[in-house]
Amino acid sequence: MNDLLHRLRRWLSPPTMVDPDDDRLVKIVHMLTLVTFFALFLPTVLRWHEGLLRPILVAISVEQLALVVAFLLNRSGKVRPALMVILFSLMAMVTFMAAVSDDGVHDVVIMAMPALVVAASILLDRKVFLTFTVVTILVYAALTGAEVLGWLTSNLSQFTTLYDVIEGSLILAITAFAVGLLIRNMQSSLDRAKKSEAALGRSHGELQRQSQKLSESEARYRLVVESAQEPIVSTDINGRFAYVNSAAAKLAGYAIEDLIGREFFEFCLPEHRSSVRRAFLRQFHLREPSRSYEVALRSRKGRIHWLSMNVTLELREGSLTGFHVVARDITDRRAAEDEVRRLNQQLELRVHERTSELESTMLELQRISYTVSHDLRAPLRHISAYAEMSQNRPAVRDDAFAHKYLQTIAFSAKWMGMLVDGLIEYLSIGQTELQRSRVEIGQLVSDVREQLKPEMSGRTIEWKVGPLPVVEGDRRLLRQAIANLLNNAVKFTHGRPHAVIEVGSIPCEPPMTEYRLFVRDNGIGFDPQYQDRLFGLFERLHSRAEYSGAGIGLANVRRIIHRHGGRIWADGVVDGGATFTFTLPVQPKAEQERSAAADGSSTSATRSHE
Repeated sequence: MNDLLHRLRRWLSPPTMVDPDDDRLVKIVHMLTLVTFFALFLPTVLRWHEGLLRPILVAISVEQLALVVAFLLNRSGKVRPALMVILFSLMAMVTFMAAVSDDGVHDVVIMAMPALVVAASILLDRKVFLTFTVVTILVYAALTGAEVLGWLTSNLSQFTTLYDVIEGSLILAITAFAVGLLIRNMQSSLDRAKKSEAALGRSHGELQRQSQKLSESEARYRLVVESAQEPIVSTDINGRFAYVNSAAAKLAGYAIEDLIGREFFEFCLPEHRSSVRRAFLRQFHLREPSRSYEVALRSRKGRIHWLSMNVTLELREGSLTGFHVVARDITDRRAAEDEVRRLNQQLELRVHERTSELESTMLELQRISYTVSHDLRAPLRHISAYAEMSQNRPAVRDDAFAHKYLQTIAFSAKWMGMLVDGLIEYLSIGQTELQRSRVEIGQLVSDVREQLKPEMSGRTIEWKVGPLPVVEGDRRLLRQAIANLLNNAVKFTHGRPHAVIEVGSIPCEPPMTEYRLFVRDNGIGFDPQYQDRLFGLFERLHSRAEYSGAGIGLANVRRIIHRHGGRIWADGVVDGGATFTFTLPVQPKAEQERSAAADGSSTSATRSHE
C-alpha cells in the first residue's frame, strides 16, 4: 500500500526542468491541469449520479479528457503543447456550452472568453496568443451572429443584436490588446530584472573573487611582513606607531601591543632626536616619496642599535597619512667601520712615524754619502798626483814593472774620482729644490748639440729634430737630462759611417695630461733582456775599453724625469739602435695637487651649502 501511494505521489508530482523558467511553467501547468480536472470532476459525477444526461456534462467530460492529455504532455516535458491543448479545449467547451445553453452567449461567453484571453496572454507565446485571440473573437462573433440570425435559440435571444456582436468583439480585442501590452511590459521588465539579476550575480561573484584575492593578498603580505627578519613599522604623521612587525618588536625589546601608539622618536638617542624629527618633517613637507636614514636607537635593555632605514610616505586618496619604515640592523657593520677607522688611524700614525724615520735615515745617508764622496776627493787627488810624480822619477822609468803599476794606480784613482763626481752629482739631483719655469725643449736640444760639437768632429751625423713642446720644469736639470741622452746617442753611434739621431714628440689623445718625447739613434742598441739595468746606478752593458763613462748618466736622467712627475723607458735591439722615451706632465705635480685640493674644497662647500 505504501509503495502504491509512493508511486502515485511520484506520478502526480511535477517534473523538474533544467531551465528555471521552464521549470516554473511546468509546475503552473501541472497545478492548472490537476485543479481544473478535479474542479470539473465533482459536478460531473454529481450530475451523472442524478441521471442528468445533458450535453453540457458531455462537454465537461470531453474537457476532462483533454486535461488528462495535457497532464501527460506536461509530464513528458512538452509544456507548451499542453498549454495549447488546455486553452483550446476550454475554448471549445465554452463555445459548445454557449451554443446549447438556454441563456445563450450572454452569461457564458462574456465571462469565459475574456478570462481565456487573459490566461492565453499569460501562458502562451506571442504568436500562439495572437492566433488564439483571433480564433476567440471569430468564435464569439460567429456565436453571437448565429443567435442574432436565429440559428441558436435561447431565452435571451430576443435581446441579442448586431450591436452585441460588435461590442463583444471590441471588448475581446481591447482586452487582448491591453492584457498583451501589459504582459509584454511585464515580460520586458522581467527580462530586465533577469539581466540585472544576472549582472548583479556576476558583479557579486566578481566582488567575492576580488574580496577573496584581496584577503589572500593581505594574508600573504602579513605573512611576508611578519616573517621578515628586517624591522618594519608604520606610523602616523606625528610619528606614533600604527603597525609593528615581530622583528621590530624584538629589536625594541617590547611586545607589539606595548609599542602601538608610542612615538618613534622616543627610542632615538637624546642627542639625535631633534635631528631625526626635523628630517621626518622635512620629508613630510617636501613630499619626498622615499628617503634613507641611518639612525641610532636604544632598546629596552639599553643596547644601542644602528639602523639603516628607508622611510616612505603613506598616501591615502592623495593625502599624507603617515610613514612606512623598512629598516636593517647595521650595528655590526658600524662597529666594523669604527674598527677599520681606528686601525686606519693607527696605520696612518705608524706610516707617518715610519716615513719620518725613513726620511731622517735617508737624509742621514745622503749626508754621509755626500760627506764621504767629498772626503774621498782629496785622497784620490793625492794618490793620482803622487803616482804621476813617481812615474817621472829615473828609477821608475827604468823599471818597467814599477812604471806599469804606477800607471794602473793613476788610472784607477782617476776612475774612482769620476765615480765620486757622478755620485755627488746623483745625490745633488735629489737634494736640489726644483726651480720651475717655462722651458723650451727645442732650445735645450740646440744648446746641447753645440756643446757636443767636439765629440762630433770628423763624423757624419744626421740630426732629425721635430717640433718639441714648451714645458714647466727646472731648466738646469732638464738640460742635464737632454745632454745625457744626446751624449749617449752620439757615443753609441760612433761606429756607424752614417749616424742618425732623431729627437721629437709623440701626440697624445685628448684630454692631454702629459707630453711624450723621444731620442732615437741607429747605434749599437742593447739586448732587451737587460732593459731594466739601463737606468741602474753604475750599471754598464759595455766594457770601459769599448765605451767610456761611469754608468751614471741614465740613472741621473731617470731621477730628473721622476722628480718632474714623468716616466722614462727604453726600447732597442742589438745592433739595431735604441729609443729612449720619456714623459713630462702638462701640469706640474704640485699644481695638480693644489688644483685637486681646490676642487675638493669647492665640492665640499657646495655640499655644505646644499
